[in-house]
Parts: sequence; C-alpha cells; structure tokens
Amino acid sequence: MRPTELSELNKIRKKYIIQYLCIIISVLFSFSVFYWYENMFPLNYLASLGLLFHLFVLVISIKLNYNSIKLLVPVYLIFLSLMLYPFNALLWQSGQVTAFIWYFLIPFGIMIIFSFKTVLYWSLYILVLIGSIFIMSDFNLFQKYIRPFSSHQLTVLNIITILFSLCFVTFIMYYINKAGMIQMINKPDKTTSTISSTTSDKTDESDEKYETLYNNIVDYFNSKEPYCDPDFNIAQVASSLNTNITYISKSIRIKRNMNFVYFVNTYRINKVKDMINKDYHNKYTLKFIYTSAGFKHQSTFNKVFKLIEGITPSQYINAMNHENDSEAL
Repeated sequence: MRPTELSELNKIRKKYIIQYLCIIISVLFSFSVFYWYENMFPLNYLASLGLLFHLFVLVISIKLNYNSIKLLVPVYLIFLSLMLYPFNALLWQSGQVTAFIWYFLIPFGIMIIFSFKTVLYWSLYILVLIGSIFIMSDFNLFQKYIRPFSSHQLTVLNIITILFSLCFVTFIMYYINKAGMIQMINKPDKTTSTISSTTSDKTDESDEKYETLYNNIVDYFNSKEPYCDPDFNIAQVASSLNTNITYISKSIRIKRNMNFVYFVNTYRINKVKDMINKDYHNKYTLKFIYTSAGFKHQSTFNKVFKLIEGITPSQYINAMNHENDSEAL
C-alpha cells in the first residue's frame, strides 16, 4: 500500500477511535447516573472513574496522530478489561447471560486496528479473564465485596447493555467496512506480485511487449468504456484483447504503478468528472451519474472519489459551480 493510501486508512482509524471514545463516554455516563441513583457501591465509583479516564483519553487522542495512539491502545485495553471486571463478575453471579457482552466486543472492536494474530492474542486474554470469573464465582468471592443486584436493577442494566452493545456492533461493522474498502481498492494483484518476484520475467519479457499491451488496454477503455459495467472485471479485458489476466495486470503495474482495480476506478472517476463538467449534476441525480460510470453503491463511489481526487464529490461539484459562476461574471 502506498504512503498516501496508508495515510488515508490511518485517518479512518483515528476517526474510528475518536468516535468510539465519544460513544463509550456516553455509555459510562448512563451507567454512572444509574449506579449513583441506585447507590450501587462500588460500581458507582468505578463507572465515574472510568468516565473521567475516557474523557482524558479523548482529549489526548484528539491531539496525537494515529501511530502514537496505536501505541497506547494496549494499555487502554488492559485498563478497560479490568474496569469491566467487577461489573461482569457481579452480573454473572446474578445468572445473567449479558454478563460478558462487553468483553466479547473488545476483540471485535480492535479488528480495524490490529492484525488477525494480535486480535487472537487479545481474544485469549479475554477468555482468561472470563475463566477467572467462573472460578471466583464458584467460591462466592464476589458477594464478600459487592452487594448483589436487585431484580429491578438487573432489568435496567440488561436493557442498557443490549441497546448500547447493538449500537457498538453497528458502529464497528461500519468502520471495518470502510477500512476494508480502502484495502481492497489498493490490494496488489496476486498475479502481478508473483510475476514481479520471478527473476526470469526480467530477462525474458521485454518492456516493449507490455507497453504495446498497455496501449491496447487504453484504446479498449477509451473506445468501449467497459468500466461503466459495474460487473466488469479483468477477465473480460483479457478475453477482448486475446491475452491473459497476468499480462494485463503486469502491463498496468509497469506503466501506471497501480493494480487493476485502482486503474479501473480512475477511469470511472474521470467519467464522473466529465459528466459533472458537462453539468449533468444539475440535470440528473448523483446516483444516475455514479451508476452510469460503473459504481454500484454511493458509499463505494464516495470513498473512491475521495481517495483519487483528495476531495469529496460534493466538494468537487461545489468547486465546479463556483468556477462556473465566476466565468459567468
């Protein structure tokens, strides 16, 4: 992944962390109010401490860049898991199935930040914590320090837990999808990577061959505009030009230093820009424009447009409108 693309991904990750902290602050505030109202010691103090801690972390996270924030995430996760421990323990002691929802959200929530291997390690850590709760529960150790919940308190806590956990799942899935979209767009072609690592290619295949093929690809794209079909793929290009996907991928990589998906998206974005320049946005809906260029979903279109152009479609349209108004004057 190129530096500019990695920077875009890190911006999304930082935005995810900031918004996550805002949500968790809302959650802790709700629990704190309930704990203090019900005079549930020591959970009221623990929730208030967690609330203040997260406010501090939010301020710090806003000021730091993503790479600095990532270094602090493990420390934060340990604090969060330990802060949740008394709550989960007492809820389990009361026989509630919602006891460990918050724990399960931890490895799920860090999938956008860490690798699969790291997420697996954190999952094992969470399982150890849950196992320790089972062991301590058998010895009734929690009842010595924490007063059991009443049926009314359990009902309210279950409702709050389920509602907020559903919000978190939706929020996390949204950002995983956004991050995955960028990684998919910029993922190197396997065929190209394999060939580029083979030394025989450097000696047996000439640059002229790939330059000719690349020119044929460009002519094909300009004359047929096959990218306007949302289901268009590299196999169709290979078939139309009587070659194979390996050569298609490598020629694009050599001449443009990008993979096939990114190459196709540049044509689609240029198609959209051409339609906007021709004032299509004042005659047709934006959906008509981006679907005519080969995009199925607006979320994908917005993300690709921002990735390639550096601005959003609406910002581009506003700039064009401003330019047209200036020319009219």
